[in-house]
Amino acid sequence: MAVIFNAKGTTSPYFLLGKGGTTLYQGSSDPTGSYSASAGDVWFDTNANTLKFRNSGNSAWEQGSIDITGNATISGNLTVNGTTTIIDTTNTAIQDPLLLLSRGTTGTPTQDSGFVIERGDSANVALVWDESADEFAVINTTEAGTTAGNVSIASYANIRADEYYGDGSNLTGVVSTLSALTDTTISNPADNEFLRYTGSAWVNEAVTLTSTVAALTDTTISGPSSGQVLKYNGSAWINDADSATTTVTLSEMTGDGSDTTLTLGATPSSDDNLLVFVDSVLQDAGAWSRSGTTLTFSEAPANGAVIKAWDLLASTATNAAKLDALTADGSTTAFTLQQSSSNYTPSHANCLLVSVAGVLQEPGAGKAFTVSGSTITFSTAPATGATIWIVDVGGGVTVNTPADDSVTSAKIVDDAVTADKLSATGTASSSTYLRGDMAWGTIPTV
Repeated sequence: MAVIFNAKGTTSPYFLLGKGGTTLYQGSSDPTGSYSASAGDVWFDTNANTLKFRNSGNSAWEQGSIDITGNATISGNLTVNGTTTIIDTTNTAIQDPLLLLSRGTTGTPTQDSGFVIERGDSANVALVWDESADEFAVINTTEAGTTAGNVSIASYANIRADEYYGDGSNLTGVVSTLSALTDTTISNPADNEFLRYTGSAWVNEAVTLTSTVAALTDTTISGPSSGQVLKYNGSAWINDADSATTTVTLSEMTGDGSDTTLTLGATPSSDDNLLVFVDSVLQDAGAWSRSGTTLTFSEAPANGAVIKAWDLLASTATNAAKLDALTADGSTTAFTLQQSSSNYTPSHANCLLVSVAGVLQEPGAGKAFTVSGSTITFSTAPATGATIWIVDVGGGVTVNTPADDSVTSAKIVDDAVTADKLSATGTASSSTYLRGDMAWGTIPTV
């Protein structure tokens, strides 16, 4: 192949590749004005800075296609003029943080803009700005990215997110009334009605409120008097005298790091009645011992520690029942309550003081524990090795009745006994006196 170059400065700005081969022209004007071009010749148009090819009919110059095998780097701006730009790459990375769509729009906008996702045999989806509705829309569509105007919306597509922010004024599909809820049956609602669950739905109905305790269906009130209380007898609440008392004694001290003893304010009837706290942490009976009114710790409480000992029940009440200690394994939640290795059933979960590793637990559904029969069930399995200490403080008290002839005058408040309490004959008045034979006599006239 021969290459002929035109010498610099000559009047023929072209060179020939191969004998009778392709001629390459360079210049700012059409070479055919001075030369005879052939189909396939190439012209470097220095006026338009473009590369042009002579068409197959040798009738015009055309801008041809460029195929590049390998990498291409363009230093400077790239302007693509055409109707379609196709990028067939596995991954597309764009450094620009903002993409401008609908460039060149002027005046009142009419074209929808957004992103369309091709989904093969399934309907395409798109995130578009719907110009006619003046809002963003997530849609199912037949759009293929060729529409310059109103994008066809087949239906609205689902969208899921963590949180939504806005004033909520245009939300649809949100229930705003009770009657619209699927589990309510509201019929002719009236003032002061309530919702009651029937087992299958919430219904509205009037509620009759009572103004007295006696009107309640589970109470039996008979001859109420001052100072009486309501007590449950197993079938109904009844009024009865509040004659039982329970004395609670508190003893306190502050630890100094060396003193192991605390003098109690009174002698407990039983160690089972004694609750000992060090800085609000309940101490197991193994951490202390008692002799009379002296409480002795196995280790001296720390300097500044606050020690409180509560004697829950005095001699006027039934002693508390201390149950057998339990040991947790980290997985078991249900334990059998026992006292002296025999199953024990408390009257109610609220009667139990339960300590897990020195921390008191709250009873009740949704709380730390519940009780059914002789089984206590924790909401969360106590940690492995934790000691579970339980005391039943009881649901009632036992009243001591004084023995006959045991009440002395010192036990009676002065001026507490009136004439109505005396068994005497005659009539008491301002002119009579009580004789030694327990008869009211008249004062003689002198």
